[in-house]
Amino acid sequence: MLLSSFPFLSARSFGLSRPGRKERACLHVDLGVTKNLILHVYNAHFGISFRQRKYQALNMMKELMLNLERQNGTRILLGDFNDWTRKLPTRLFSAHFSGEDIMQKLRTKSTYPGILPFMHLDHIYYDKELVLEKVKLHRSRTTLIASDHLPLVADFIMHAPQEGKSIT
Repeated sequence: MLLSSFPFLSARSFGLSRPGRKERACLHVDLGVTKNLILHVYNAHFGISFRQRKYQALNMMKELMLNLERQNGTRILLGDFNDWTRKLPTRLFSAHFSGEDIMQKLRTKSTYPGILPFMHLDHIYYDKELVLEKVKLHRSRTTLIASDHLPLVADFIMHAPQEGKSIT
């Protein structure tokens, strides 16, 4: 789920499924931060097998690179990547986006299962134009009912060069 105080300009999803596997997809939403500034948010849920995650990460990166040529704005990639082994998805997205510093700002990195988390499956990667201000794991009765993961909540500072100001 994606919640935003900024207006939604567009939304679409694209498939990340492999034949014979559970359907997986990525939600791509464009948010209007200001009149001239768009934030592109990609919310993905990867499969649990290594081969499936590798396939999904490569296809996701292909989509991100194609969109980069058509987009103006900054990107955030987030979701349940099921990458507890820190293999290809983590290495691929870390090579093109910031995100490892999120883990340094958290007291605990585990997000799954929500009741007694011991695995780090959920990640946020973002373009280098964004500055991570703070991040926390949100734990409440409502979040434990809504999902089997603890949500990561991140605050970013986004610089708007055309307008000469920062947006949070």
